[in-house]
Amino acid sequence: MYNLTKQEILVLLFICIVVLIGTSLHLFVKNPPSLEDVVSEINRNNFLNKININDANFIELIKIKYITPLSAKRLISYRKEKGSFQSLQEVKEFLGIKDREFDTIEKLLTIKFN
Repeated sequence: MYNLTKQEILVLLFICIVVLIGTSLHLFVKNPPSLEDVVSEINRNNFLNKININDANFIELIKIKYITPLSAKRLISYRKEKGSFQSLQEVKEFLGIKDREFDTIEKLLTIKFN
């Protein structure tokens, strides 16, 4: 039908892709999600997988900021001897860390009973 060279076909394809991407971006920017919607979606879908302090292993515990290898060993020993932690406050007191540090890691922890 049309005698287009390979280079002309590639240019037309490039133009079509640019128009398609531009249109998509325009539609997205027109109605961006609010910060509250994004945070709500993250919380609802639990993208942040919390670590259950009552069954976390050594490796999982030391990945958490402010929990040292020694603290992780102590946590595991405590669980074996006395059972599950009953609250995150109990974990904080056991670790003996500052409020500011605990506020950081509290978001990563949960309490579930086995």
